[in-house]
Amino acid sequence: MGLITKAVIRYETKSFDKNNERLWKNMPPINDVKVIDGLNYTNNSEEKFRLFNIYEPLNAPSDLPVMIDIHGGGWMYGDRNLNQEFAKFCATLGVKVLTFSYRILDKVRLKEMVQDVFEFMHYISKKSAELNLNLEKCAIMGDSAGGHLALLFMAINNSEELQKIYGVKHINLDVCFMCLQHTCASLNRNIFNGESKMLDVAMNFYRKALFGRKRKQDPIYLNSSVNQFAKYLNLPKVLVVSATGDDLKKNNDYMLKAFDENHINYEYKEYEGLFHVFEVMKYDLKESKEINSYMVKLFIEERSKL
Repeated sequence: MGLITKAVIRYETKSFDKNNERLWKNMPPINDVKVIDGLNYTNNSEEKFRLFNIYEPLNAPSDLPVMIDIHGGGWMYGDRNLNQEFAKFCATLGVKVLTFSYRILDKVRLKEMVQDVFEFMHYISKKSAELNLNLEKCAIMGDSAGGHLALLFMAINNSEELQKIYGVKHINLDVCFMCLQHTCASLNRNIFNGESKMLDVAMNFYRKALFGRKRKQDPIYLNSSVNQFAKYLNLPKVLVVSATGDDLKKNNDYMLKAFDENHINYEYKEYEGLFHVFEVMKYDLKESKEINSYMVKLFIEERSKL
C-alpha cells in the first residue's frame, strides 16, 4: 500500500475519532450490561487486531440468543469497541451481542478481512460452550462496510468456489436472522454516476486500497460486490435499514436492486432525513431505539418459528 494511501487513512481515522467523540459525549450511559472485553480469537502475533467483546444483561442466563455485530468504518476504521453503545442497548433487550475487531486497510486488503471474519466465526463456534454462547439460531448484523462483510461471509460460506478464492473453510453456523444497516456492498462501479464527484473519488480510492491498481483480473475483485456474489446467497430473514439523509444511500439502494434481481426476500425500513448508520452511532435517538428494538424483536420472533 502506498504512502499516500496510508496518509489518507491516518487522516480519515483521526477525523472519525473526533466525530465519534462528539457523538458519544452527551449520550446517557448504559450501566446495566456486563461487558467481557478483549478476548482473543487467534494465536497470531497481531492479536490486538483480532479481539472480541461479549455484551450481555447483568445475571444473564447462558442460553440467551446471540447477535454477532460486524462493525463498519469504510474498511479502514474501527474495532470491537466502535459499536459498543449500540451493542449495550441491544443487550438490554435480552440478547448477547458479540463485537470483534478485524484487520483493516492500513494493514491488509479485503481478502484478509474476510479471513479474519471466518477465523472469528470458527473460533466462537469451537469455543461456544466455554464462552457460554448459544449459537443455535443466531443473528448477524452489519453496518456500512460491516454490512458488506456480513453479506460476503454468507455468500462465501455457501460457495466452495468462493471459499477457494478467499482461502477460507466452510463453517456450520446456524444463522436465522440478519440486519443490514446502510450497507455499502458495491465496489466495482461508480454508482453515484457523477452526481457526487467526492463520493466517486472516494470509491476509486477504496478500490485501489482494497484490491490494488491491477485488479481487473483479480478473482477477489471479481467476486467482491453484491451484484457479483448475490447468486451465491441463501439468506434467512433479512431486515434492511436505510435513511434518506444518508450520503451513501445509493450504495444501499444498489444492494436492494441486486436482491430483487436475484429474488432475495427482505424487509425494508427507511427513516426520513436521518444520517448514515444513525442507529448504531446514536443509540439514544428516538428513531434508533425504535428500529433497534424492532430488530431484536424480529430476531426473537424468527427464532421461535424454527
